[in-house]
Amino acid sequence: KPELWQKNVDRGVEVLRNKFEREIIFKSFAEFVEASLKSLPEIRKSLTGRLLRHHGAQSLKYFSAWIEEKNKNRKSNEI
Repeated sequence: KPELWQKNVDRGVEVLRNKFEREIIFKSFAEFVEASLKSLPEIRKSLTGRLLRHHGAQSLKYFSAWIEEKNKNRKSNEI
């Protein structure tokens, strides 16, 4: 049934155009950011926010340790 196939293809293309239209995406993203800013204190208290802060701090801690070791090795190689 080529007609049914083409009808469904056309519907699919239309859905994709509506779903991924640039202006619609930007508008929904702007609305998300605006809503997030209004509820920022609650987001920061949430589990996800706490996990992100924890892992961010851990990353910095290990990165700092890596830099210290790298500098120690550099100094020992210079001697």
